[in-house]
Amino acid sequence: GSGEGGEEDEEESTRTLPRVFTAELRQMMYGFGDVVKPLPATIELVEDMLVEYLAALVTKSVEVAHARRREKPNVADVKFVIRKDRRRMQRVRYLLDMKAEIERVTNIKTTDFADPSEIPGLEDDAAVQKKS
Repeated sequence: GSGEGGEEDEEESTRTLPRVFTAELRQMMYGFGDVVKPLPATIELVEDMLVEYLAALVTKSVEVAHARRREKPNVADVKFVIRKDRRRMQRVRYLLDMKAEIERVTNIKTTDFADPSEIPGLEDDAAVQKKS
């Protein structure tokens, strides 16, 4: 009848957090072989699992920070929490390395050159006019 599963759906719909990962999860699911538009219930289930995992990770990280006499967790605390999960730990290391590389590359400024003529491929207007 109409009571099957309906009551559970109503209980699940009391979620108070906004759904913020829907678009990203849809794209990730497609990237991993799902259909272009997965069922909304599927995306909601995956998002619920993700949020539950992240909440547990943050909670454990906060506990580690408090044990280390700090109010807020840092990357070292997160790494400590996931230290036994080799795949996640490798991914965190990779992402941190990429973040550092991006920061290193984006901190190179054209003002680091003493003279604009030192920048490869960039000629000032005077040099171009002299060649003409």
